[in-house]
Amino acid sequence: MQRFQKLSRILLAVSVAMVAARAAAAPAAMDLSQAVIVTSDDSVVVNTAQRMLVEEISKRTGVTLARGTSLPGGTTPAIVLCRVDNAPAEVRDAVAGMDVPEKAEGFAIAVHSVDNRPVILLAGRDERGVLYAVGRLLLDTRMGKGQIELPAGYAAATAPRYPHRGHQIGYRSLAHCYDAWTAEVYEQYMRELAVFGANAFETTS
Repeated sequence: MQRFQKLSRILLAVSVAMVAARAAAAPAAMDLSQAVIVTSDDSVVVNTAQRMLVEEISKRTGVTLARGTSLPGGTTPAIVLCRVDNAPAEVRDAVAGMDVPEKAEGFAIAVHSVDNRPVILLAGRDERGVLYAVGRLLLDTRMGKGQIELPAGYAAATAPRYPHRGHQIGYRSLAHCYDAWTAEVYEQYMRELAVFGANAFETTS
């Protein structure tokens, strides 16, 4: 019995040490609950990506981030959406140094510091690349009620392997949900497909 108790104490001590080691090794997280989502691009797609990011974060956290066309003052974090060839002047050099794949719809995400404030750069090779960068950020951001966090050293760079990545909605007599969907439900469905990289939708009857 004593041997069993001693073994249990050892296992408990090892478990506590492992949890503590993992916590110490975990990268620091940036608090983005006060961030401003910035774009100076007049592209409809890029501005739609900005709106989608604000709305999808709000749905999951209850926090509605502000939108802007330039970096905020002070130490307020910023999330900048831009095309590689149309980056805001304040981050143009940083974007030029990012490894954005030279393929259609490619993008890169990186964290930079501008005037002692964290700036998350989402740079697309083209306007659709910006949209897919937003999708990737939504997937990798830790969100909860009032919580929006991203690892301090977060980075990503990728481009689609295939030019066409479609999904078919079979609107047929056996469908049991599509005819009950509202326009808002359809938009949400397509948004979520886009977040995972789809770029084509087909409806059939």
